[in-house]
Amino acid sequence: MRLKLTQDKIICRLRWVAASVILLDGGCTLLGQPLEFWSDPRYASEYNSFVRLFLVQGWQVFTIMGLLYTIAAISIASIVPRRAGLLILFTLLLCHFSGASTWMIWYFGFTELQSDLVGMCIAILVTVAIGEAKQAKDKAAESEYQAKRREILS
Repeated sequence: MRLKLTQDKIICRLRWVAASVILLDGGCTLLGQPLEFWSDPRYASEYNSFVRLFLVQGWQVFTIMGLLYTIAAISIASIVPRRAGLLILFTLLLCHFSGASTWMIWYFGFTELQSDLVGMCIAILVTVAIGEAKQAKDKAAESEYQAKRREILS
């Protein structure tokens, strides 16, 4: 049995936003590591014990597992029913923005306002993704309506 990816435009667009936020979180995690980490990964600095499990194996393992996790999470969100897919994508967005913003504030010295501005940029991306998808759906429905109308009138 072959699994079919969704054609839902909102999910298709949101998965790119979610993947970007996951990568932002992973990038912040790597950039926030102490100098000792780069010669001995046992010095990894990570609050999440599951993520730390991979990080202490080295940046290569962390990166590979992070990419596999991203691909798996986005794929699952793309094959489950629409509501479940949206739930997964928004959970990924919120959790990984939380992780990235923690690094931004505590390690990189961002103010809360600066972190909020990053969050606002993500919210804009989500809004554009949803709005563009809705506009495309509305245009398709209008085109279909016009085609049926022409057919009836001719």
